[in-house]
Amino acid sequence: MGDEIAHTFTSNSTDPNEILRVDTLEQQILLEIQKTLLASTPSKSLTDFGLPMPSPSLLSILRNRLLLEETNYDTNLLISQNSSMVSQLNPYQLTIYERVVDDERNKKQLLLFVYGSGGTGKTFFMDDYTFIF
Repeated sequence: MGDEIAHTFTSNSTDPNEILRVDTLEQQILLEIQKTLLASTPSKSLTDFGLPMPSPSLLSILRNRLLLEETNYDTNLLISQNSSMVSQLNPYQLTIYERVVDDERNKKQLLLFVYGSGGTGKTFFMDDYTFIF
């Protein structure tokens, strides 16, 4: 069942290299077993067999495919990309980056407008950049 769920997730994903996290896969398996048991006559539950119920917080994520894809990312890869990209920022971009990171860490709100002529790095900074908090 787990192989089928993982294969379906990978096949339907917009990123062919995306891998379903183990904890998410376990919760999906529990959810599928629970659905099958509830459909049986007489109705049974995972708890009748000493199995844990799927996590309520993960159930809402599992029900929303788009949200699942958006929250299933490789943290180590993102940290590596962040380090690489920060080293490529020009002094003006670095100032903005440091301000955003500082305000996020201090739970401050920040309204930010980045503008500039073509070729000044706006796309690199805004579209291709991932802030890690």
